[in-house]
Amino acid sequence: MSTMKTMKRTAFLMLVFWTIPNQATNAATPPPSLLKSDAERDVIRAQNLLDQGRESEALLSFSDFVRRYPKDYFVGDAYYGMGEVFFRRKQYNDAIEYYRKIIKLGSQKTKRIEDAVVRVGECLDAQGKTDEAIVEWEALLRRFPKSAGAVRANELLLGKKRNPL
Repeated sequence: MSTMKTMKRTAFLMLVFWTIPNQATNAATPPPSLLKSDAERDVIRAQNLLDQGRESEALLSFSDFVRRYPKDYFVGDAYYGMGEVFFRRKQYNDAIEYYRKIIKLGSQKTKRIEDAVVRVGECLDAQGKTDEAIVEWEALLRRFPKSAGAVRANELLLGKKRNPL
């Protein structure tokens, strides 16, 4: 079993154990280690605003997140959310700027790199720069060949009638 699966299983078991009411106090409080950090809660709130279509509020929340937690693991999620706001508004150059910030963070600091590369390609394609988009997607296929992002890039390449890698 992988380390991540083991950690998730342990967290689940702790949650189950700690949420069984204590006979003496009838309390059911999970341990603090299972509660989300302030940073994680803030980025989730901002994402919820975006999911609700409240783009301006989401953009402010994501910007505030980056200002308050510039080195947090979830800063990549905040940049991605900002890129999504601009992508939805068809402000592709602004969207690309935020997606590229995610790529610059590196895979050790964010889980959103593959998504960001796919979106950069989609922005370029929407601007009529299909050849540049194809270069982005092909690079993703070479770097992360078995990833979910590679599957999406492959689908986009097939849609452009180019041979995927």
